[in-house]
Amino acid sequence: MLLKFATILCLVEVTTALVYPMYAFHNLCGKTKDVSAPKDTGSAGVLVLDRNIRTACTISLKIISLSSIQADAIYLNIKDMRLPVNYSVEIYENVYLDRFSPVIANTTLVKRLEGGPINGSSLWPSSVAQLRSSFAQKVELSIRINGYNTTGLNFIYDRLVIDFNILRESSSTYYSHYCDALEGYTFDQYLCDEDDRVNCPSAYNNSQTLNPALSAEHFQSWYCDAFILMTTSRPATRRTTTDSYLSWWSYPTQPSYYNPGSNYNGGYSGSSSYSDRPNGVAVAGAIIGSIGGLVFFGALVQIAYRRQRMLQAHQARRVGVPRSHAHPTYTAPVVVSSGPYQSHPSYAPPPPQPFQTPLYMDAPPSYSEVQATPTPVSSGSFAAGSNLLPEPPKF
Repeated sequence: MLLKFATILCLVEVTTALVYPMYAFHNLCGKTKDVSAPKDTGSAGVLVLDRNIRTACTISLKIISLSSIQADAIYLNIKDMRLPVNYSVEIYENVYLDRFSPVIANTTLVKRLEGGPINGSSLWPSSVAQLRSSFAQKVELSIRINGYNTTGLNFIYDRLVIDFNILRESSSTYYSHYCDALEGYTFDQYLCDEDDRVNCPSAYNNSQTLNPALSAEHFQSWYCDAFILMTTSRPATRRTTTDSYLSWWSYPTQPSYYNPGSNYNGGYSGSSSYSDRPNGVAVAGAIIGSIGGLVFFGALVQIAYRRQRMLQAHQARRVGVPRSHAHPTYTAPVVVSSGPYQSHPSYAPPPPQPFQTPLYMDAPPSYSEVQATPTPVSSGSFAAGSNLLPEPPKF
């Protein structure tokens, strides 16, 4: 039974979900989105333009640090950009005086990209340009799409996908590692993501034009497997790079950027599964756990058997029965050939008791003999040689 249970544990595959919130440009035009990272977890998401826009659209991503001694930054990877030639994308950085102040201390144009059929899907991971903001207690990136399409015939070019995640200047949790290219700390779950996404590039240069990420840094698979087991309540499997970007999201039907479906909105959070290959750590853990369970069960059986043997031995000593598992033997009935029990089957009569010597060898004296026997009296009311008893006193 235990072996069958261990086999089932080894064959069952459970996946865990890594959630990236997806925000649509048309739902956030003219709005500011606070994407600050909590204390012990990271913050990341996706900005998507998947329809033709008729006017300029500006959205802002803002982060506020947790303390006055902590500074954060926003990292953007523009993974796909297909806009008409008369369009452009401008990104401005707004740095505030402090994390409580509404006053902007400095505004800088940090990125400008001209429209046209620019496609970053030829690289893996996909990347057209990347940007890291300054580290500050309160910083904001304003992304503006400039252009005005009067005909609406160029909708096929209206496509823009931007991935973002939050960096910290100093580590505040055990599950974060330093990204050399970005000079900041990112969280482990993002470094374990091997999908079409850049959370920590291998190299970064601060340019206002095209500067794609040629490759991304990832943790080794053994660490990610262990990390998933430590931070989740169930075993998981990792995702491989063969899965498409669109499979990263859970829709009722397969979506596209041009027909997102009714479930697609600015606050939609899609779930992603890791790879379809078995998790080595989970399988090894199941096997080791099954073997340990078998050993423990065998030890319990052995202890119970020894305890039963000891109990039987103790009972045998109490009743005087020899320590043998053989059944006791009984005396067979016999037929008495003489005596009052003649011809009646019965058990053998008990053996005769040995003769015991009586306390008195002769019979005790009679009353007359006692009266006839003289009793010597030296003084008193008796005369010498008198055999009479004294008379009782009279009152």
